[in-house]
Amino acid sequence: MTMPKKEPFPCYSHNDETFQSDLSDTYSEIESESDIGDEITILVGMSEPKAHSDFVSIDDLIDGAQQRAYEYAPEHADDYLDDIDKEKRKELEKIVINWLNKNTEQPSFWGVGQTKVHLEGHWDGKEISPKQPCIECEDEYFEKELKFGLCPDCSDNRGEPEGGAL
Repeated sequence: MTMPKKEPFPCYSHNDETFQSDLSDTYSEIESESDIGDEITILVGMSEPKAHSDFVSIDDLIDGAQQRAYEYAPEHADDYLDDIDKEKRKELEKIVINWLNKNTEQPSFWGVGQTKVHLEGHWDGKEISPKQPCIECEDEYFEKELKFGLCPDCSDNRGEPEGGAL
């Protein structure tokens, strides 16, 4: 019952915790969780399909059995299962993963790889107003931080021109 390999797809988040495969779902979350004027960053990353092998740990299985044996007979279980070497552990893990692959569906959930900024700006209640470049230094700022197209550093460096106008 092995599933075909899932193709990666883009996924989006505004909080770097919950990712959606549909950008409109991320906007719905922003709308219900944000106030007008909030700074919003939408991240995008590619999905990473998961498989049984991502979650099966024979070491955990053996450690659990050793712990239960020790709780049952502490004076006699000190070396229980210690004779299973690394090669035998790998063999057992392969058997368990193959059994799972044949008898149950792969996980239907996915992880997210490295993310990058998709969009950054202020929430206006319906959309995100993106950052704008300063006309002098070209660094990006939120619109309300710019004064006549200049960032605070560039406008401070210009001083007051004659006549009081820039």
